[in-house]
Amino acid sequence: MDFLNQAMLYLLQSLKAIVGSYSWAIIGVTALIRAVLWPLNTAQMKSMQAMQAIQPKMKELQAKHKDNPAVMQQEIMKLYSENKFNPFAGCLPMLLQLPIFIALYGSLSSPAFLQLAGNESFFFVKHLSHTLQSSGGETLDGKFAVTSEHNQFAIANPDKVLITLKGVAEPQQMKVGEFRITDAAKLITFTPRPVIAGEPIKFTLLKNDLSADPEYINRVESVAVTMKDPKSNEIENIVLKPSAANPSVFDTQVPTIKAVPTWHWDVFALIALYGVLTWAYQQSMTWVNGTAKKPDGEQDKAQAMMMKFMPLMFTVLMFIIPIPAGVMLYLLVTMIMMLAQNAWIAFGKKDGGTGSAIEKPAEQVVNL
Repeated sequence: MDFLNQAMLYLLQSLKAIVGSYSWAIIGVTALIRAVLWPLNTAQMKSMQAMQAIQPKMKELQAKHKDNPAVMQQEIMKLYSENKFNPFAGCLPMLLQLPIFIALYGSLSSPAFLQLAGNESFFFVKHLSHTLQSSGGETLDGKFAVTSEHNQFAIANPDKVLITLKGVAEPQQMKVGEFRITDAAKLITFTPRPVIAGEPIKFTLLKNDLSADPEYINRVESVAVTMKDPKSNEIENIVLKPSAANPSVFDTQVPTIKAVPTWHWDVFALIALYGVLTWAYQQSMTWVNGTAKKPDGEQDKAQAMMMKFMPLMFTVLMFIIPIPAGVMLYLLVTMIMMLAQNAWIAFGKKDGGTGSAIEKPAEQVVNL
């Protein structure tokens, strides 16, 4: 999964170099993904049209063979084959988008992105890294926002511990397993425990944990790392230097402030917009199907009810899961482009002619 996160972050960095900001890079990534998936989504829509068209025949077969499930299944599969309908065609685009969403979520929540663009704004969105509610302070402002419950800190990226040596111009990147660093996540300790808001946090690194070579230790001028509060996702860069009081350690102090839980109303607006667009997308499916017929039967009524409540369910889910504003931006643009594709399929011209829709209404797609 880390590979996907790194690949997504590299893609965002590449697009940012072209468009000028990570916000537009996220939109660019979304456009690229939708362009690649356009044929699959079009096939998905056509599959839905075909499904609606063969639905009456399926109900006939189900009623006719309700006492013989094996024969019913054979007849339904035969119906699928005769009408060239693939019941799994609608699943593929969703399956392909899932790892993309996970990779984007992971990359936008990563310390690397927080360092690059966590504080970047976009129109009314103040920070791409903000979730709906946060108790953390500003990223990379030189101090941690803490509460009595904030009792954990960790190295944000254990593979990027930078060591500055005397007589060496560029810091050296230390890797886990090099010298005596076997577990960089446990390399640095902190006091007091629990932390006290308003009191500095003292981060400490034992020189012997860094290396067993006295000559090498004497050449180390500083150790630079990025520390992360796993609860609030806040990160700060710190530099540990030889302690004046104890020559066997490197240490530093980072000031703290009291963390105040904050609701980010810009993220709230993004979630609300997503809910509206999800509802609009569900309504647009009637454009694609070419009909808005009333539900027929208990199963149809249950399905219609589920489709009505699905936008609400998705929106509530967004309020529960702490999704960064940058990921919400991706979801919004995705929904807008899906709406545009539905409109294109429903009302677009066919082969450059003057036809009304790419596909005729569902009742005419398959001749039963």
